[in-house]
Amino acid sequence: MSIHLLISKIPYFRQACVITFSPHQVIGENIRTGERCCFPRSSKHPRTLAGDFFSLEEELKKAISELVPRKWIKSKILICLDGLNEGGYTNIEKRAFREAGMGTGAMEVYLSDQIISHSQAFELLVKGGTELDNA
Repeated sequence: MSIHLLISKIPYFRQACVITFSPHQVIGENIRTGERCCFPRSSKHPRTLAGDFFSLEEELKKAISELVPRKWIKSKILICLDGLNEGGYTNIEKRAFREAGMGTGAMEVYLSDQIISHSQAFELLVKGGTELDNA
């Protein structure tokens, strides 16, 4: 196990971000510091929220780089999907979001198909509560 992963598990150093994807923008928030970012999506698709995988991964990396002050500590990420869910999200689309999250170097990636409150996100990501029912 790497030293970065061990340090990432110390409660004081835990980094946690909630990133919400809508068809037109990405909104991110660092749960511990309250730092926020918002920028337009570079990849838009009429039928899928994920769009192009490589653009999705770049959007996640951009959000994490703006939200996480300690780049060498692995963070926990909660990705909330908001929009374009007529009939639900496919397994492939959910996997694309998870894989893109892992591609950012995250320690853990959680996925939700609805917006999560700040207190629920804090309980899950920082305190290590139970997993989401809809992930």
